Amino acid sequence: MLMKEALNIFQSDWAASPAAKKPELLRGKTILISGHAIARAFAYTILTLNDKLKLDTKVILASTETGFENTILSPVLERDDLIYCDTRRITGIKQKVDFAIHTGLCASQISGNTAELRAELAAIDSVTHFASEKKIKQVLMLSDSRVYGKGSNKYRAFAETEMGLDADYNTELMRTLEHRFAILTKALNLKSAILRTGVVLGAGSGVFNGLDGIFKAVAQGNSAELFGTENKLSFIYLTDVFNAAVHILDKSLEGVYNVSGADSTASTGMVAAVLHDLFGKSADIKMTENGSFAGAALNCGKLTFTGFTPEIDLNTALELCVLSYREDTPDDFHFPHEHMGRLDAIQQILLAYLLEVDRICKKHNIRWYLGGGTLLGAARHHGFIPWDDDVDIMMLRKDYDKFLEVAPDELPEGMILQDPKKD
Repeated sequence: MLMKEALNIFQSDWAASPAAKKPELLRGKTILISGHAIARAFAYTILTLNDKLKLDTKVILASTETGFENTILSPVLERDDLIYCDTRRITGIKQKVDFAIHTGLCASQISGNTAELRAELAAIDSVTHFASEKKIKQVLMLSDSRVYGKGSNKYRAFAETEMGLDADYNTELMRTLEHRFAILTKALNLKSAILRTGVVLGAGSGVFNGLDGIFKAVAQGNSAELFGTENKLSFIYLTDVFNAAVHILDKSLEGVYNVSGADSTASTGMVAAVLHDLFGKSADIKMTENGSFAGAALNCGKLTFTGFTPEIDLNTALELCVLSYREDTPDDFHFPHEHMGRLDAIQQILLAYLLEVDRICKKHNIRWYLGGGTLLGAARHHGFIPWDDDVDIMMLRKDYDKFLEVAPDELPEGMILQDPKKD
């Protein structure tokens, strides 16, 4: 079964949207992905890209979580490009594996019992020793901002080498798991990296973020309480977590990197304000001093310096999460980050431009060619690349000069030609 038939529209959105980020890195590869909800989401994403781009990527999805197999959609388990197993038993896998991503407790609710600690340490042991045995190119571990604890300055954004002094059990656990991973990868001489995320948001993904109760209440028009944080927190949408992971593998980066979404650092009070702006009176949120909210503000300059840019901002991420809880999503629903739902219309306008260029060029014997993403879309998708919002054409200089000469008189009313000499 195709993934778009197994997933709902919100799951399909985050599973399909990373297609623009270096998919060729995954072509023909086998990837081990272990962990919990994020691992499942990563697997769904790669399988979706297989359907869309024919990547022929094999996924080994592994977890130590009891009953995790039951959380995977049954049609997905039946696919030929997915193997599921317990993380502690991956040594029985015979095939070649190219990359390993261990998502661990990133964006997972921590229970606080010793059995959980033992299981997570065992998973890290299994993944790293398996990577050594299989001579895997690179091993990536996901962690999150809980590792930093709380800083004394509420305006502080943590860089990778900094740690807060106020550490609770969750913080100590995340640090312990990171240390275990770092020690083993060094001992086994593995190329490795750790990606620390902000609070992960993902509509319909099952990741833990402490806000799902708020999202559901807003979607249903009910009142809700949200703990008011003094410090700011960094958030990130699931799409950008996957893109950042692929970026690290593509660049063969080593070390520790922070990642958050675009314009996505805010206090919970600011989150409530954004939800009110988006949904008006339906966002009846009362701030309270009772409770807690785990996370920290992240300084992501190190990853940005390597060329990574997140795509989804906080407003969009929050809107998607709330909409995913609504029971009345219309059939013609468009996602807010897809040019406000106008991408199909934009591509039809661009096609009209291309046809007009073709008409003029044929009339005046001007040679022109498709180029860049437009050529790739025509060859691979028999149309536009699904996420493309411009067209690329090429001409030889003599043809270009002739086109500039004749086009102003040929273009229909309402269409003009701009060039560097006239702009």
